[in-house]
Amino acid sequence: MRPLKHLQLFSALGGMALGALLFVLIRPGLLPVWDVPYGPQLQRFLAWSLLMAWFAQLAEERKLRALTAMVLMSLGLLAEITLVFLGRGDTGNFSFAAADLMGVWFGYRLTTGGAGRILQTFDGI
Repeated sequence: MRPLKHLQLFSALGGMALGALLFVLIRPGLLPVWDVPYGPQLQRFLAWSLLMAWFAQLAEERKLRALTAMVLMSLGLLAEITLVFLGRGDTGNFSFAAADLMGVWFGYRLTTGGAGRILQTFDGI
């Protein structure tokens, strides 16, 4: 895998996406919830999956990808614990934290295959 030419740009975009996600998680009710069973959990699962897939493509080494996954999992748990302490927990249980953790794991696994080269396609533009 060749190094990315626009690594700083992609890192900044990922950082903004992470900040936006944490802001939306701590301020529930800002985005509409999908009207499907387990809609909020599904939204969080997809958000963390895409975020992990984004950051995993920025890391070339496997150890750095694993560290990125652990950091994102910790941030997801921290956001959930913050909601509980602020009294804004949506359900009173940790089903959202489980969705966050599974989303990070799914994003990590997604980038270990051929899908881990999407940013290189954009980098060549």
